[in-house]
Amino acid sequence: MIKTISWLLLLGYMGLIFFLSSLSNPFSNFQDGVSNIVYVVSHIVAYMILGFLLMHVLKITWGKAVIAVAFIAVLLYGISDEIHQIFVEQRNASISDLIADCFGGVLGIYIYYKKSFISKLIRISK
Repeated sequence: MIKTISWLLLLGYMGLIFFLSSLSNPFSNFQDGVSNIVYVVSHIVAYMILGFLLMHVLKITWGKAVIAVAFIAVLLYGISDEIHQIFVEQRNASISDLIADCFGGVLGIYIYYKKSFISKLIRISK
């Protein structure tokens, strides 16, 4: 049951990223300097959550969290997201967005890894 819920959460979150990428110029209400910062931070945070969820699903599915598989999945999803944005009005593909996506994904993978490591240490010490 937990595995099914985890997969649905991951797929739903990926759908949310796809939906948000379909919006034309989502940060148009911000001033230019603020808009750029919010834009980059939103990419990092979105893909940090994706990396974390991927690690969780891999751990539940395979019994271990495979960092390389999670990173490749984040990278491929980021590439597909940038390709998707080519077809969205007022959006375009950007290498800098992909770099922010990958950075966020690595951050989420790292946080999951550290969380798991600390949890194991706590269990061992009890």
